[in-house]
Amino acid sequence: MTAIPRHRPVGPHISRAAFLAAGGLAGMLTLVACSGVSGGESASDGGGRSDGTAAEGELPAAEGATSYPLALTTAWGETELPERPVRIAAVSPTGRDSELLGLLGITPVIAPETVERAIWTLEALPGEIPEIFPADSEGITPYETVAAAEPDLIVVFGKSLSGEFEQLSAIAPVLAASSDDAALEADWHTELAALGEALDLSSAAERAIAEHGSWFETAREENPGFEGLTATYAVQYAEEWGLAYFSTTGSDAEQIFLDLGFSPNPLAEQFVDDDLVSAELISQLDADVLVIANNTEDETEFERLLTDQELFGKLQAARDGHVAVLHMSDDGYRFDGEEHTGNLAWALAQGGPLGKQWAAEQLIPILRTTLAR
Repeated sequence: MTAIPRHRPVGPHISRAAFLAAGGLAGMLTLVACSGVSGGESASDGGGRSDGTAAEGELPAAEGATSYPLALTTAWGETELPERPVRIAAVSPTGRDSELLGLLGITPVIAPETVERAIWTLEALPGEIPEIFPADSEGITPYETVAAAEPDLIVVFGKSLSGEFEQLSAIAPVLAASSDDAALEADWHTELAALGEALDLSSAAERAIAEHGSWFETAREENPGFEGLTATYAVQYAEEWGLAYFSTTGSDAEQIFLDLGFSPNPLAEQFVDDDLVSAELISQLDADVLVIANNTEDETEFERLLTDQELFGKLQAARDGHVAVLHMSDDGYRFDGEEHTGNLAWALAQGGPLGKQWAAEQLIPILRTTLAR
C-alpha cells in the first residue's frame, strides 16, 4: 500500500480540524488491506456467499426490490443505471464510499488511498481492493485511472461534483448527493439507503442502520455514568499548527459522544467557524472529561505547548484529574502507557458508521478510566 504524506489535505471541503487529522498523524499511518476472498456464486445470477457478503468482483444476493433501469439523480445531473452493477468504484477522497460498501459486504474495484487509514473499513471488506489511487490535494478524481478499472457504477458521497460530474458520468453512472448541502453535510443513513437501492440491497442497508443504532443503545446502557456529562476532544499539533477543537457543535466527534450518552458541551458552539484554540482560549476546553490527542513530535513539546500552561492547569477537568492524553504515533496511539493499533484521529474526524463505532469502542475504556480517577 502507498504511504500518505504528512501534511496533505484530502478534499476541497474539509474543516481545519479534519484537515489536520488527515494531513497530520492520520496521514502518516499506512495500513495493510485484508487478504482477498474467493468463492461463491457469480453476481450475474444474484449469487453471494452464505454469510451474506460477496467475494471479490461479486455482490451479495439481490433482494429483488429494485427495478432497472434506475434513474440516479444528483445535484449536478442525472445518469441511468441500466442493470444491477457488479464493479463499483468508490472515489470520495475521504474513503467514505468504501466504508458504506463494507457495511453491505462489498469490495470496491477502486478506491482512494485514504481507505488505508481506516482499519474498520478494511476489516469489513470481504476482499482486497484491486486498485488504490492517490488522494489528490484538491480532491480531484483521476478519471483515466477510474475508467481503467471499468466500473459500472461510480459512488461518490461527501463531496461536491461541481466540475467533475461530466467527466465521471462519461465513465459510468454516478451515485452521489441530491444537493450541494447534502454533499457537504453528509448523512450516512441517507447515503446507505440510496446505495442499497442502487444495488438492490435495501433491506441489507436497513439492517445495517438498525444494527448501528442498537450497538450504541447497548453502549449507553452499559455506561450509565456517561449520561448528562460533557466532553471535549481536541488535538495538539506542532507549534505551527496549534491546538484544534474537534468536538465542535454538529461535528462527527461530538456525535460520537452524544451517541454514548454525553450531553452537548455549551462551549463547543464558539469553535464551529474557527476551531483554532488560541492560548487565551484554553479555558474554553473545559468539560467533565477532556480528551487530548498529542500529535506533536514528543511529550516534552506537548507539555510545553499545552499542559504546562497556567490556564490549562486551572481547567476543572485538569483539577479533577479527568484529562485523557492520547499520544499518537505512526501505528496508532498510546494511552496510560499501553499501545493501541488504529487511526483514532481519522475515525473521530472522518469516520462513517463503521469508523464511529470503532472510535467509540476505543473511547469507552479511555473514558471509564479517566472518569474513575
